[in-house]
Amino acid sequence: MKPLPLVLVLCGGAVLAACATPAPPPTTSIADRQCVASPALAAATALSLPSNRVRVTLDGTAPCVEANGSRSVYTVFRLPEAEAEYLLSLTSAPLGQGLFYPRVTVLDANGGMLREIPRETFVFRGNTLSLGLRMRPAEEYLLVMSDPETTGESISRIEDSTSMMAVPVGVGAMMIHQGASTTANYTYAYNGVITVSTSEAP
Repeated sequence: MKPLPLVLVLCGGAVLAACATPAPPPTTSIADRQCVASPALAAATALSLPSNRVRVTLDGTAPCVEANGSRSVYTVFRLPEAEAEYLLSLTSAPLGQGLFYPRVTVLDANGGMLREIPRETFVFRGNTLSLGLRMRPAEEYLLVMSDPETTGESISRIEDSTSMMAVPVGVGAMMIHQGASTTANYTYAYNGVITVSTSEAP
């Protein structure tokens, strides 16, 4: 088989680049949206046991709720039926340079608040905000809203990355680990990527 001319390879790469969808800019205002007074629990994304992983992208179509003069974009999860406590993890990953800072509330079957998770419970792991919880059988819904107090703030984080390179040594090779640090800039926004996972408690 004859190799493809270089010009065709380059054109193919250009086409692929043109087809790539760029990440949306951080959304820091939802003043033009129609918000509801309470979240729609009937539209909750269902979670299950013994293990489950669900990813939700919050973008320009995400619903919003308005309470006490503040607006928040939200998503809600229906917690699994359980006879004992189980584990739940939640991560918020950047969407482009926008990072969704979650405010998490656990609700009962009627939408009443059972507990609110302190904002300080989230920790950075790399470029994602992470949270781990032990859930109780009587809890029905997990409400994840944007935090109005931080939305619009800009942050900078130093992110580390590592790589390996093989260096010839005699008749073999030696692996050398290399590290690098970069500064990443994000804006707490109404858009982002939320991932929720459940698993049985040990």
